[in-house]
Amino acid sequence: MSDTGVGNVSRRQFLAGAGAAAATVATAGCTRQVRSIAGRSSDQVSLSIAALPADEDDAAVRIAQHLRSNLDAVGVSTSVDFFSAETFWVEFLVNQSFDIAVGAHPGGEDPDLLYEMFHSRFSAESGWQNPYGFTDIELDRLLERQRSETGARRAETVAEILRMTAREQPFTPLCVPIEHRLTAPAHAPVIEDRPFSWAGDLLAVEPNGETGGAADELVVVVRDTAPTENLNPLAVEYRRTDAVTGLVYDPLLATTGDGRTPWLASTVEWGDGSAEITLRDATWHDGEPVTASDVAFTYQMLADTSLGGLESPVPTQRFRGRGELVSAVEVHDESTVTLSVVAAEEVASRALTVPVLPEHVWADRTDTAAAGGVVDDERTTEAMVASNIPPIGSGPYAFLDSSERDEVVLERYPDHFAQAADDLAGFRPPAERLRLVVAPSDAAAREWIEDGNAALTVSPVRHDTGAEVTDDDPVRVVETPTPRFYHIAYNTRRSPLSNVRFRRLASRLVDKSWVVTDVFDGTARPMTTPMPAESWVPTELEWDGNDPELPFLGTNGHLNADAARDQLVGMGYQYNEDGDLIAVGGG
Repeated sequence: MSDTGVGNVSRRQFLAGAGAAAATVATAGCTRQVRSIAGRSSDQVSLSIAALPADEDDAAVRIAQHLRSNLDAVGVSTSVDFFSAETFWVEFLVNQSFDIAVGAHPGGEDPDLLYEMFHSRFSAESGWQNPYGFTDIELDRLLERQRSETGARRAETVAEILRMTAREQPFTPLCVPIEHRLTAPAHAPVIEDRPFSWAGDLLAVEPNGETGGAADELVVVVRDTAPTENLNPLAVEYRRTDAVTGLVYDPLLATTGDGRTPWLASTVEWGDGSAEITLRDATWHDGEPVTASDVAFTYQMLADTSLGGLESPVPTQRFRGRGELVSAVEVHDESTVTLSVVAAEEVASRALTVPVLPEHVWADRTDTAAAGGVVDDERTTEAMVASNIPPIGSGPYAFLDSSERDEVVLERYPDHFAQAADDLAGFRPPAERLRLVVAPSDAAAREWIEDGNAALTVSPVRHDTGAEVTDDDPVRVVETPTPRFYHIAYNTRRSPLSNVRFRRLASRLVDKSWVVTDVFDGTARPMTTPMPAESWVPTELEWDGNDPELPFLGTNGHLNADAARDQLVGMGYQYNEDGDLIAVGGG
């Protein structure tokens, strides 16, 4: 597979959707210009809902069908379209060719994530930065202000941001699931309380003679084929977490359960609007030294993957918000660099958690991407779509081999600084080799562990899979926390979703209590704001058995369609003789 082929094709071809038997399979084109309005020949309000298929995200399917049923009940012509994982994320995050999308947001603990979610400066860009196209000048002002504040003042600004997003509903937050992972009994105590959103969690799992094969090899199971197809840390359609690429690439600071720990940076000295960084003695996996110039190059690449080679900057689709916290970089010598930052240390330290890239590898990936001799538009560079196999990083593990859709094998990098650094003694590679194997189903993943062939599932399994495990089984199910949350995303660029009153009504068509109870069997926590960390949520927006801002228009999952229709009529919509919702004044 070539570096410039797979990612670019995914942007120019609409891959076949994989759905359940009753699902509507999407067949529309996938270029950035295509919008999902084909075939709308009447004045009836019509919407499509995009989701992953049931074998990839059963919860998203059930939520999407719940929403579709209730939209149909109020006269909206609604379809649910199921897409393969890569296609779904391309359509949602890159092409932004959707009306409504249902799925999991990667989330995060720091409220500066809200800046990336909603600031209008990102509304025309791709990636997790404001895929909703939402714009509000007052919200922008608050998002900018929280970056310069600390303590109680920042907490109050964040609370006001959450109040505003609760009113405006750029998307509807639903719930934070409790994730379940399967593991051999010996590993169960180790993986508790680990979200596996950062690669450091894997560094805590030791191989043993009963699980994971040979004593010098740790075998873990994943459900996602992405690591076997693409190891580009900047590829937004392949990366929801950094659990694998984070083993290959080092950040300056690593986010651990105890906060942010110096990693590639041995020291960080914070000044007024600056961070002076001294690097550890490190080398890339090809033997070249890691230098301060590589750090400077990384932030230049995040801001513009063409490095000035195209008419307009082409920022990365991942780490964009974090990279923007750095306004300038000054290299002092091979191991010392100063970053000028535009936020208080509390926020600016997020900028130091991005993967540092080798300039001598990535500097050649600045051209406009091409596939089959056809040049893509100037918003896609090779850096954004390269498969990056084999990757060259500086992390504790180096790439050894991979088989597409089957496995990827990493080997311990003997020259990694964690081997000797006393402050990183708890993060040394536990095995000579780390093998990540792809299981086609939760049942297959369970067999790998029960047969003693793997230590754990890095990917979470469905909650009902965990419920099937008994105390007599040679496998354990462990509940693990996650920053992820489920949400209903609205493309606010499109009517009627550009209408805040319609979005608020759509939000009231989903029973969050039903989602938690029936979809997740109680293994989730309902939420009313985009912040998974409840400590940031103002008292008046705390869950009280219902959403305090937009309670469900019904009871026990059953919609009061008449009440919802009355609200729509009050917005200026009308109904024709067939009961179809017609956009007149409110659309």
